[in-house]
Formats: sequence, structure tokens, C-alpha cells
Amino acid sequence: MRGDLHTHTTWSDGRDELTAMVDRAIELGYAYIAVTDHSARALCSRTLSRDDVVRQRHAVADLAAHRPGIQILHGVEVEIMPDGTLDFDDELLASFDIVLASLHDDAGHSPARL
Repeated sequence: MRGDLHTHTTWSDGRDELTAMVDRAIELGYAYIAVTDHSARALCSRTLSRDDVVRQRHAVADLAAHRPGIQILHGVEVEIMPDGTLDFDDELLASFDIVLASLHDDAGHSPARL
């Protein structure tokens, strides 16, 4: 395994802080790790708000400057809303290195509708 493209930190519902996650990835010999915390309207105990995105981006960049042996991608797991739109707008999504889109709530839709 060369890396992990789907991780959650304490910025959303993850158990570990960003630094611990990256340091563990380095210990595992990963070449890359993507931080993909949940977007604001995901049904999780903690989520990443629009305001958090810029702060998290700076935290990722700062950590990357001190961990040259691994590529740290700033990403998000964006919620697919019941109407099919995404939780964050295209402009914000374009600012990430990687975007995962997920449906966590069926909103009462039938399997055929989903």
C-alpha cells in the first residue's frame, strides 16, 4: 500500500489529530495521505465548516512543510444532499486537492430514487 486517500481527523469525526495521522502514515511508509474530513451537513458528530476549510488548509500546508517525506493532500468528503447537490459549492470544492462525494442520509428516498 502506497498511501491512504480517505481519512478523518479531529477536524470532523476522526479520533486522531492531523499531526498524529500524518506521523503514523510516515511510520507505515506511505508516500501520501489525503485528509478528507466530513463537510458541514454530514450526519456526523463533528464536521468541517466552510470557515474551517481555510484554517485546515493552512494546518495541512504547515505540516507538509515540516514533513517533506510524504505528500499530504487537503481534501474533503462532501455530502451529497437529498436533492443531488453537494454540500459545498464548486468554487470551494475546486480549492481542494481531492474531493470524495458520499451519501450518508437517504432522506426517506426509495432505493430506486437513490
